Amino acid sequence: MSADAAMRRTVQAIAVALAILSIATPAFSQWQETNSDARIPMRDGQHLAADIYLPPAAGEYPTILIQTPYNRTNFRVAARWNGRGIIDRDRYAYVVLDWRGYFGSKPARTRRPNRGQDGYDAVEWIAAQEWSDGKVGTWGASALGKVQFMTAKEQPPHLACCVPIVAAEGQAYEDFFMDGVYRKAHLESLVRVGFGGFSALSQIRQSTALLRLLANSFDQVASVNVPILMITGWYDHAAARQLDTFEALHDSSGPVTQENANILIGPWHHSAIGKSVQGALEYPSAEGESDRAALAFFDYWMRGEKDNGWADQPKFRGWQINEGAWIDSANLGGPDTTERVIALDGPARTIISDPAKPVPTIGGANLDRRSGSQLLAGPHDQSELEARDDVAVYSIDPGDEPLRIHGSVRVELTFETTQRDATFAARMCDVHPDGRSMLIVDGVTRAKYREGPGAALAVQPGQTYTATITLPPAAITIGDGHQLRVLIAGSNYPRFELNPHTGDDRFDPDTAVAATYTIHSGKLIVPVLD
Repeated sequence: MSADAAMRRTVQAIAVALAILSIATPAFSQWQETNSDARIPMRDGQHLAADIYLPPAAGEYPTILIQTPYNRTNFRVAARWNGRGIIDRDRYAYVVLDWRGYFGSKPARTRRPNRGQDGYDAVEWIAAQEWSDGKVGTWGASALGKVQFMTAKEQPPHLACCVPIVAAEGQAYEDFFMDGVYRKAHLESLVRVGFGGFSALSQIRQSTALLRLLANSFDQVASVNVPILMITGWYDHAAARQLDTFEALHDSSGPVTQENANILIGPWHHSAIGKSVQGALEYPSAEGESDRAALAFFDYWMRGEKDNGWADQPKFRGWQINEGAWIDSANLGGPDTTERVIALDGPARTIISDPAKPVPTIGGANLDRRSGSQLLAGPHDQSELEARDDVAVYSIDPGDEPLRIHGSVRVELTFETTQRDATFAARMCDVHPDGRSMLIVDGVTRAKYREGPGAALAVQPGQTYTATITLPPAAITIGDGHQLRVLIAGSNYPRFELNPHTGDDRFDPDTAVAATYTIHSGKLIVPVLD
């Protein structure tokens, strides 16, 4: 940044701060632990609704800001649980803010809200209050995490650090499509929880158009320059995107972020971060680690507790499923791995993919019912799918040594189809000694996008092709009587939109037809821990 540009940014920051402070704000006539009717002024003269929770003893405190589109009043019960989660009412102030245009902040609605600027104004207003020590950190999951990146990019002077949970920066093609396949259940859930604008994506007829549209709208983090702790789970629907954002923070953000960005990845799904129960499995040894890490991070950066051990935390910390332990690494992408090729043995398999009889979604990286979805989330038993004649099943014995998978497994298939397109939905499972086939991760690709989502290729019936399904990242050890199992089907519905087999990108029940797929051979390319 040039000296002139730096000076302009400084002058702009001062001007905005003065504008905010010039608006009359109510001072506390006496110490008020809870204020459920706060109005935080914005630079355009509008106000956003907020709840403020202060420690019982008067003083100046660091503040944790939570910006939500899901109604700030939902936090009121949690705010009374001192000592649970990230709630420490003795040492921190908390401000929970309704997004502009949502719930208590509906009167401030604008056509094109700038949530980053709103976050800036909230941070600077908080820092100016009599109960603030001038340090503000942000926390929150999903949409509440994404808005933290927006806020950080505006560089409010008093923003000390951020903890975005299950959130990547910006919007990418992969948030809506996977190799040309529309993420039907996910997008419908987003609409149900209040993001109606995403309904327009259902009208996109060519997924490549969205790929081009969003080419430069994600992982734009050059102006982020505060310490960041990212938290996610191996069962989250966007773990791969979040890992990409983490690497972008280290590659292209400001020097403070590059030096002080960490990521924690537990055995958790989107709506159950830090919980023991995940789908049909439990991980009690990882329970609560997300909150412990967040509080240690806040204490280090906002309370100056430099001897609390945070300085020794690794850049990357991930839970290795079935080992019951965290694996630490100084590498941004996790520990070192070596690729191992595993053949999917057996004769050619023939399956019929009939859109009228789809293979159902049973668990996985979904938003669960608390997030407006009708699907189960996390690991669930896939045994009932393995009994279907439209599912090809491949079982792999790990051998004498445990198979320690860490990263994205690729499934490569050589196939032919009787129609003008095909979908291959892969599910990778951990077969337990009791026979349960528990889903680890799943993914999908289409024959017409076999060389990537950037361009559709013709598919001729009876012609042999090769396609690769890149599964989301996983960290699991297969051993001690377990088996690795891969299921291949023509659908995973309603998680992914069905294939009409006509060559069209989007599904139309009036023109859709069944197709017969022949899988001639296949292999897995597996990253295993060194």
